[in-house]
Order: sequence, then structure tokens, then C-alpha cells
Amino acid sequence: MQEKINDTATQTETVIDYSKHFGFTEEKSQDPVELLKTRAIEKLKKIGIPSIPDILDALKDKDDQGNNLTIAEFRINYMDLEKGEVTHGKSMFLTMAPQVSLEKSGAYNTVTLQFPHKKSAEMNRLWSLLSDYGAEMAQYDVSTGEFPLIGLTVLPMTLGGQYGMIATDPIFYHLQPSSPMDQYCDQIRLLFEPEAVMFMRNDSFKSDEVLETVKMELAAERLKEEALVKAQLEKEEFQKEHEAEIQSYLDHNKYDKRGFRSSKGSDGSFKTREPFKEGFRTSTQTEQKPDEGK
Repeated sequence: MQEKINDTATQTETVIDYSKHFGFTEEKSQDPVELLKTRAIEKLKKIGIPSIPDILDALKDKDDQGNNLTIAEFRINYMDLEKGEVTHGKSMFLTMAPQVSLEKSGAYNTVTLQFPHKKSAEMNRLWSLLSDYGAEMAQYDVSTGEFPLIGLTVLPMTLGGQYGMIATDPIFYHLQPSSPMDQYCDQIRLLFEPEAVMFMRNDSFKSDEVLETVKMELAAERLKEEALVKAQLEKEEFQKEHEAEIQSYLDHNKYDKRGFRSSKGSDGSFKTREPFKEGFRTSTQTEQKPDEGK
């Protein structure tokens, strides 16, 4: 069942101790998909049937660690040119990495995918996909009777994965920095015709593939966070041990500013130990000439 959502939709009521640093709780140990379902139920009870502003607002939702809770899927759908309808399609790319937003400029809609890091691997993969699609479309043979169209489905998982945005057949897309002062690109912008962007409710959005991607991405983010904490703790522990070793060494071996190990005589004069003294000539010594008779 699929319904198009109008903007005027009515709302109804429906040997280092790491554990203390990771902050494990009963909630964090639960299945991330189950936690999302609980959060979605609470949110839908609060807002009722989501309107377009509700969906756009839900695209900004993040978890406690700042990870995005919206999934973006790029699909290739094949349109039968004789029937004028999509007959089949396939998923090309699923990600939760970018922050998704929608802008209107004149009569057109722009979807922005803001990636969290410069030189993002997910961004590079998506850009390669879009570039390959554009190159193929430039020489596509329509005599096959079907035409491939790339489309983007965006699902805020805090609305249960039932409500989302679909944007089909971008007329232009480009890679750019989020700020004109930045050196590296970190966002992809796609331009769509106004009728190519729709807000839908569709129970089929909650596919096993989508839910598995959500679970893997959130689990991967948690593991990455724990690995960073563990690495930092080990680094700090190693630094402490290293500093203690250096201090112990310095306490037993005193060096003057020239790098010579030395000691002071009872009269306060500088004394160099024998291994360093041999062959050492000061600037006050006069050069001895060999005997002329020898």
C-alpha cells in the first residue's frame, strides 16, 4: 500500500578497565533496530500522521553518538517505453553516512547529501556510481524498449521506515565543498524537476535489506567508537610508562648541555670521564709541530 502525502495532512493520535570508559548501559546493549522502533513509536504517537515538514525534520535526527538515523538508497528502475511504467529495478547503493536535506530554488528541488568527513569513502563510491550512470545514459540504446532511471529513496528511521521521500531522474548533480573556503569536497547535490520529488507512505520501505543495513551501520559506528576509546586509553598508558622510563634513566645518568656525561670535582672544576677525554682538544691548546729532524 502506497499513499502520497499532502502538505496539509491532518494529525491524529496513534589489562585496562575499558568498561567504565565505554559507558555500557542496558539500552546500548539492545538491538539498534529495536531501539529505533521504540523511538519511532514514541515519535509517531506524539505527531500522529507525519506531514511533509515532519518528514523533513526527521531527516535531521541522530542518535546519542551523533550518527545519522536516515537511510538513503539509490536504485536503478527500468521503465517500459511502450507501457510507460516501471517494470523492475535493483538497489545500487545503501548508506546512512550523509545528512540529507531538501532545498527549493525557483521551480526546482535540490537534494543535498552532506557527508561527515572530507574524502569520505561512501561519498567517493556514490560519486563513481553517478558518474558511471551519466556516461552510460549518454550512449544508451533505447531500441531495447526500456529506459533506466536512477532514483533516490530517503527514509528517516525515527518515523518507523514507513514514511519517506522519493526523488527520481535527477537532471543535474555535482560534487562540491560545503564551504567555499574548504579545499576538499564533502557533499553531493542533485537537482530535480518539481514533480520528480514526492513524499510517500509505503510499508514496503521496511525491507529486510534496509533494516539489515541500519543494524550493520549502527553496530559499525558503535564498534568504531569503542575502538577509538580503547586506542586512546592504550596510548595514554603507554605514554605514562614511557615517561616513567625516561625519568628513571635521567635520574641515573646526568648530562650537561654538551651531551657529555660529567661530574664536578671538589673544587667545582669540570671533569670529563676518561672514555670521552681521550683525543679531546680544547681551543686553548696549541698545535704541536713535529720535530724537524724526524
